[in-house]
Amino acid sequence: MRHLISVLAVLAAATAFAEDPLATKEEAAAALAKFRDTTAFRDESGWKAAIAEAAKCRHANVVFEIAAYLKSDSEPLRVATAEALGTMTGMEEPGKALLAALAPNVARPATLEAVLRGLGALGCVAAVPTIKADALSWFCDTGVDRGRALNAAAEALGTIRCKASVEALIEMRSKCSGGPGQGAAVRNAAATRITASLVKLTGIAALPRGDLGKWWAGLAAKFNDDLTPVAGTAPPIKGMKK
Repeated sequence: MRHLISVLAVLAAATAFAEDPLATKEEAAAALAKFRDTTAFRDESGWKAAIAEAAKCRHANVVFEIAAYLKSDSEPLRVATAEALGTMTGMEEPGKALLAALAPNVARPATLEAVLRGLGALGCVAAVPTIKADALSWFCDTGVDRGRALNAAAEALGTIRCKASVEALIEMRSKCSGGPGQGAAVRNAAATRITASLVKLTGIAALPRGDLGKWWAGLAAKFNDDLTPVAGTAPPIKGMKK
């Protein structure tokens, strides 16, 4: 009985969060006034805390204000901003701000990782095509290690639950066997992350060693776009036979 009560409490809390309304314009103005308060000196840690606090007010005006720190000269502030934006669920603006920060930060691994984590935390389906295109191009980059970027892209796609994420991961996986650009160590590490994300999204623990595209083509109809099972079907729990 105690376990049942605990489960119900968790479900109630989750429902309450899901129904939590966005902030009003007045609430956003109050949050931004506090954020802009310069009467107290803020060091880097203070600004990071201020950004996180402002992000609790889910309003487009707050997103616009704090997103400017994605262009900061301080990497810790850029990372803190990306992480804060990743908490602002239920609205489009945080995802757009993070998506716009991908290309400018490709040479800044820690910031790029944080931006991708933020997009993943938001479950930003609109970001999937860009993440896929960027990741496929990173495999071909020469003279620079894109391992961290590829791993972060794979992990982000693994948290964005949609068919497009599965298809993007499969395309990325096809690049792991070799080709111009990234070395074998980077490709092997990426393959591990990609496989883990595919397992996470599909719930299928044993992926085939063969053509993943063909494998997914035979399974896709069993899933809705958000990867929930289609009513009346039971997705397999094992991979395609060799």
